[in-house]
Amino acid sequence: MGWRAAATLALILAVGGFPAGASPARAVGVVDFYALTPPPPVSGLVPERFVADEVAKMLPEAVRGGAAVIPRETIRRATAALGWRAWDVLSYARLADLAREAGADRLVVGWIRRLELDGTGPGVKAPTEGGDHIVSGSATVLVQIFDAAEGRIVAEAQGDGSTLGQTRLLIARQVLRDAAGGALTKLVVKMPPAP
Repeated sequence: MGWRAAATLALILAVGGFPAGASPARAVGVVDFYALTPPPPVSGLVPERFVADEVAKMLPEAVRGGAAVIPRETIRRATAALGWRAWDVLSYARLADLAREAGADRLVVGWIRRLELDGTGPGVKAPTEGGDHIVSGSATVLVQIFDAAEGRIVAEAQGDGSTLGQTRLLIARQVLRDAAGGALTKLVVKMPPAP
């Protein structure tokens, strides 16, 4: 099973899988992720927002009508209204405030534990004219599900991604996407269906 199929199943379970055709009984939003240490600068990329946007893109297919997915713009407006700071994602009280402000039953949150980009590559020259160095990248992402009614994290899983390439932006996006997808895949065995 590919990570996308497994992630779909994981998210159905994590946000409260409901039968096809059932009215949405839950509202789920995705909050910008938190970086434990400042990620390396990559022109054109805000890693914390990128991971959240990627996870949000997976939700509609994953929940298949079992939950209303709150648009990212609504979450952004709610965070602005609350004067949200990046580290507020670490506070259950602040997450509960955000869930109320955004009308969410559950929030998908998480951490970028590691994002590494090696601009000098692994010491191997690419087979192109000029012999540009290959860029290596790796990331570790923790994805969590916060339940507003319970006021706590009800599921979490960590994923890793790594790849080689020639463009820092593409490498960073790919390893973050793969790490988040890997974490979502693991949620399938950790998260019981919501009541």
